[in-house]
Amino acid sequence: MQTIAFRLATGDRNYGEVYLPDAFTGKLPVMIHCHGGGMGAYGNLGGSRALMRDVGLARGMASVMFDCFAAGKTGGDYGKMTYARWVQNLSDVIDWLAAQDYVDATRVCVVGYSCGSTVALRAAADYPEKLRCVCCIATCATVHIGMWGQGGAAKCLVDNLDALLAGERRALFGVEFEKEFFLDDVSNAPVHALLEQKVACPVLFLQGLQDNAFRCADARLAHDLMRRKGLPGTLIEYPEGGHGLDEDGVAEQATADFYAWLEEIEY
Repeated sequence: MQTIAFRLATGDRNYGEVYLPDAFTGKLPVMIHCHGGGMGAYGNLGGSRALMRDVGLARGMASVMFDCFAAGKTGGDYGKMTYARWVQNLSDVIDWLAAQDYVDATRVCVVGYSCGSTVALRAAADYPEKLRCVCCIATCATVHIGMWGQGGAAKCLVDNLDALLAGERRALFGVEFEKEFFLDDVSNAPVHALLEQKVACPVLFLQGLQDNAFRCADARLAHDLMRRKGLPGTLIEYPEGGHGLDEDGVAEQATADFYAWLEEIEY
């Protein structure tokens, strides 16, 4: 495996790494891993993440991991992060990749984990020309982020509206965010794009049934919205799978299902 570290010269100057097969010819399809919230791309590089990358390399696919604004090596004030900003980060990374001579820019797949699935789905709606397909693991399609204990972003926004409008920050899942995060999350959750049929590329939802109830519900809802509109969505559930599908046996099956799906959609 070859590893190429990069830092973008534009936008939030995101840090990332490209993983390439030891030997290859021509341009490679690319899988971009979009990490979950509260960590960088390297905070939990194991289980299904590492396995998907390594199997992809063996099949002649490049893999990319990058830290969104304020996460990992990119750095910044996490309180100023919004999903819109993260979507722009992903778009900037795709643009950088398109300029590399080893990348087939017509074959970009984004795999989003947890909060990263929000970003992947929103990018599919905002930049349909840049993504060939999307895979969501522990899908976040609605405003259910932070529902455990706090009631989610919408409740936090309503309960603290005066303080947020006055420039104060309020915490959601342990992070003190500014009002822009809450307004963006509530107004632009992927469910809106799914309802409006703006996510038209093939989407694979991989969901562990040992995950929390909101993630299981979001995966089923997002898949059902695509199915009812005749759009190419596929849902696979794993009775023993947790949030990241990292359990022994589950990670291997999810990886096999992912690559079988890529073949099915003629990626």
